[in-house]
Amino acid sequence: MLQRNENEKLEYKCDQCQAAVLTSSEEEVFSMWVNEARPDLDMSRPDLIFKGFSVAKLTKLWSNCVLDEIPPAVQSPISPIRLGLYKGTYGSHGIEIIKVSLSENGYELLGDKILGDPNVPAGKISLYVDLRKPITLNDEREMHEFDFVNSLDPDTLPSPYCFPPNASQPFSLSDNIFMRDTQNLPRTCKARYGGRGQIAAHGYNNPDTCRAQFIVFSEDYFGFLWLDLTSFSVFRLAEDDFS
Repeated sequence: MLQRNENEKLEYKCDQCQAAVLTSSEEEVFSMWVNEARPDLDMSRPDLIFKGFSVAKLTKLWSNCVLDEIPPAVQSPISPIRLGLYKGTYGSHGIEIIKVSLSENGYELLGDKILGDPNVPAGKISLYVDLRKPITLNDEREMHEFDFVNSLDPDTLPSPYCFPPNASQPFSLSDNIFMRDTQNLPRTCKARYGGRGQIAAHGYNNPDTCRAQFIVFSEDYFGFLWLDLTSFSVFRLAEDDFS
């Protein structure tokens, strides 16, 4: 049964469990989560609703990795961003934390999940960025054509490519890319590379990678365009207090 309680909070009840009361922020997150991640849920089934709510509440607490210490942000002569911990937007899963590091092969950035979700939990690699695959787009009109952006297949160079410090190219997203707030995105970026992002079904079933692009706005701010998901994530260097 779905109802409002005496305090006007959204409340789900079923015969198999105790009442679960959602705060206004939890209600908003849960509604978005159902619409985006679990449209198959039968909203007339209170037991399924409660199960979905339970999983949604666990989203931000899923398999957290334990760090011995918070790694300091460091600059690498190869990487266009500082290496360290980043907070990123993951659609209905909310904010997650990844650790960006340089791979042993010396040409790839890896984003390991520190705080994960029911699809790709902590301890798994979320982002792969090939620094040998630079992309330069000079015409903003091209970026509004998703088919064009999606068709890009950058050549693989012999070694990592570093864009000049003063490099700048226009940036925008096509209308069919999903992102909750596009108003505050920069209109230019400093670099763009080809990459891949890890995806999986709930419970980390059938893991795979999808094509992606890594867009650098500054040394501590970047975006990740999940081409096969038509979705865009934003990452910022995490502060020590993780507020």
